[in-house]
Amino acid sequence: MFQSYISKIRAESLTKLMVEINKITIEQGYEDLVSLRQDSTVIETNVHYPTNNSLV
Repeated sequence: MFQSYISKIRAESLTKLMVEINKITIEQGYEDLVSLRQDSTVIETNVHYPTNNSLV
């Protein structure tokens, strides 16, 4: 059910949302702009989804 809604979210909308969330966290003191936390590593690999046969 949620997938049908999630798939309708555009990249532009998600970007705007994240910018606004960051503004709020800075205003409320949760972020200080001195340090930046980031997790965006993407690497192409040949790892496949685990199936019961591959786990044995």
